[in-house]
Amino acid sequence: MNKKDFKKELNDKNIPFKEKDEYLVVSGNNVDLNHLTALPENTIFKNKGSVDLNHLTTLPENTVFANKGDIYLDSLKTLPENTIFKNKGSVDLNSLTTLPENTIFKNKGSVDLSHLTTLSENTIFVNKDWVDLNSLCTLPENTIFKNKGWLYLRSLKTLPENTIFENKGVVYLSGLNNQKIKYQGVELQIKHIDGETMIITSTKQKGDFIIHKAKYFKGGVLEDLPQCYITQLGKFYAH
Repeated sequence: MNKKDFKKELNDKNIPFKEKDEYLVVSGNNVDLNHLTALPENTIFKNKGSVDLNHLTTLPENTVFANKGDIYLDSLKTLPENTIFKNKGSVDLNSLTTLPENTIFKNKGSVDLSHLTTLSENTIFVNKDWVDLNSLCTLPENTIFKNKGWLYLRSLKTLPENTIFENKGVVYLSGLNNQKIKYQGVELQIKHIDGETMIITSTKQKGDFIIHKAKYFKGGVLEDLPQCYITQLGKFYAH
């Protein structure tokens, strides 16, 4: 789409904008453009609400999201390199299967990448809420999660030793159930119980029951993770 056609779309929908050098800056409140399949280059969204681009399949370079609400990009199949999300809400990219290098999520809400199957090196998550990577089976080395919420990695089959979880919520690793992993230089026994990923620190038998001392797997230093006791009888658990 060229800039002239895009300006006509904005005018037809009474969405305010202004031109600044080669950029077109979109303002106003919620921006509903979910019928569009393309955008011109050098578009900046600085509106005070959400941006709905749910039928967009490609995103041109130099698109900037600095809006105050959510971003809906449900149909997007690819992202250009060096994309930075700085919006104040969530980012919905649940059709994306790959990410280019150097993608940075600095948004204030969640990041939905639930269909992503590969994660490139140097991806940075510093968003303020949860990150959904539930289809991801592997992680590149040196991945750092600094988001402020939960982290969903339920399909992950291996964990590189130098992965760093500094997120502020729980980490879901149900695909590593009953496996031993090495994390922060320590070998850990993982168990996924009642929807929670646990680190088993000790186990003892008491009659028919097995008592596990455990910690909830969360971001941060291992020694500081919250502890609990788990009672196991066959396939049943209580904690």
